[in-house]
Amino acid sequence: GYLYFGAIFVIVVLLAIDMIRTNHKRLRALKNQFGTPPQNQNINFESVNALYRVCQAKSNHIIDDTTWNDLEMDRVFSQLDTCCSSIGEEYLYAVLRKPEFDTDKLLSRETLIRFLEENEDARFAIQIALLNIGKEPHNALAQLLFKDVPARRIRPVVLYWFLATLPIISTLLLLVSTKLGVASILFFSVINCVVYIRNKLSLEADFLTLRYLTSMINGCNALSKKKFAGWDAFVTPIRTHLQPFRTITWILTSTYVTKQVSFELQALTGFFQMIFLDEIRNYNRIMRAVEDNKESLQKLFLEIGEIETAISVLSYRKSSPNTCAPTFTNRNQIVFQGLIHPLMPQAVQNRGNLDRGAIITGSNATGKSTFIKALAVNGILALTINTCTATYFETRPMLVMTSMALRDDICSGESYFVVEVNSIQRLLGAIDQTNCVCYIDEILRGTNTPERIAASTAILKHIARRQCLCVVASHDIELSELLKDQYDQYHFSETISVDTFKFDYQLKKGPSTTQNAIKLLKIMGIPSEIIADAEQCFNV
Repeated sequence: GYLYFGAIFVIVVLLAIDMIRTNHKRLRALKNQFGTPPQNQNINFESVNALYRVCQAKSNHIIDDTTWNDLEMDRVFSQLDTCCSSIGEEYLYAVLRKPEFDTDKLLSRETLIRFLEENEDARFAIQIALLNIGKEPHNALAQLLFKDVPARRIRPVVLYWFLATLPIISTLLLLVSTKLGVASILFFSVINCVVYIRNKLSLEADFLTLRYLTSMINGCNALSKKKFAGWDAFVTPIRTHLQPFRTITWILTSTYVTKQVSFELQALTGFFQMIFLDEIRNYNRIMRAVEDNKESLQKLFLEIGEIETAISVLSYRKSSPNTCAPTFTNRNQIVFQGLIHPLMPQAVQNRGNLDRGAIITGSNATGKSTFIKALAVNGILALTINTCTATYFETRPMLVMTSMALRDDICSGESYFVVEVNSIQRLLGAIDQTNCVCYIDEILRGTNTPERIAASTAILKHIARRQCLCVVASHDIELSELLKDQYDQYHFSETISVDTFKFDYQLKKGPSTTQNAIKLLKIMGIPSEIIADAEQCFNV
């Protein structure tokens, strides 16, 4: 018995020393990294989207997969993600997929961001606690807490408690015979290791989840003990929802070793856990506590995620050249100044006021597609993280929908045109259900010109009648004339000299009046006989 408790004491001391040393290193790293763009992000999105996958069915408004992929939102997420924990990453991803039409929630998020900005020392201390939660890909904690799936049970628990006592009882044999005592301890230790390994094969995924649950509760405990001016307003929910777990926190901590310590110490504590079957013995009790207090655990998960998201947003604002908090209005319009795409921080800034649909024309590479993507991405960021890459951005709360980066679906045998029609159909369905802003790049480009113009005109008139803002980038200058009563006209243009061309990437009012595709081909070195044939065909 003394051997067992002595080993525990030594482990606790080593853990404490190791954690203090590790936290000093982490603090230095946090100070160096805060406010700088994340580098070499290797994000496992199959793991990061876990919370979103579990909760998306419960959401009325979500950024659908087509829009998310059209706008390369995985890359945008990578620019934002400075989270210290997997909980933070999963929550931030889910936030970006679910715009908030209730702007009061965005203002509440902004209040937390402001607190963290004004209290740097508090922020770093909070981040240390979050780092101790750590990242664990595919931890399945979101599934455990947010899916209505009953947890399994281990039977018979009494057997494992009996086996766990045998190595301790064997120490009494040392009083009779040293050889007999040592042999007995080794024998039962090996037996328990075999039992542990056999159970681990079927329960390892659950053990991983419970280890990460332990990390979350320990992290919440650390946050609840922080004493900063103004912090109580944000940490009170954590303190409240921690109450049901006060009696089992020590069991969790002693049973499920977290990633807060070095590999060597994890290996040492893991060895003793194998011998005494800690994870197996306490499994049922902890799973019962999870089921009985699932709502509190959900709240703790979400509170951690909200804090992590606020810190990531603040770091992103510090790292970006121009950001602003959006202004929300009840008017069906978007007003913007100094607008850039978040993935192009050195891009040319644009300004404008869209109070009805807009058709944007212009030659290839002039900036039409990038501009409408910048508008769309900033519309999402405004209603999720209350941040835009602009000097001013005003919008009505609207669900962003896009139809852009389409291609043939070989697996289903659908042609490009069929894929386009399906994409447009989802837009038409959405605008009848909620306030939307639609962004379309080259509408119905998969069919012939006469039918494309006719069908596109009809579709865009239908969208305009639904009081939905719709921004369309198109090469079809005919649309500008046909829809001039329903849509404002804008264009991008280029300047062409004898052997060079230059783009200013500035949004201009009115339809495009230039046709420079053949000139661009000539400047870019296409053979002269091809250019001559093209000019002849064009002038026929």
